[in-house]
Amino acid sequence: MKEKKQIRLTSAEIAQLWAQYLSDSASQCMLLYFLEKVEDEEIKPIIEYAAQLSSKHIQKIANILTEEK
Repeated sequence: MKEKKQIRLTSAEIAQLWAQYLSDSASQCMLLYFLEKVEDEEIKPIIEYAAQLSSKHIQKIANILTEEK
């Protein structure tokens, strides 16, 4: 049975993941603020969806970076 060799991320890939992590973190802060202030009921579900999506991205990226050490 062959051992699977894990290919490490390059510095450019890590930098891109970090930039996306920072972007999603900032977006999540803004979206949660918008949720508190939104008055238009048609827009509220869109903001909620965007906040959830941002949260999922943050979790996935954190997992990838943690596995990479």
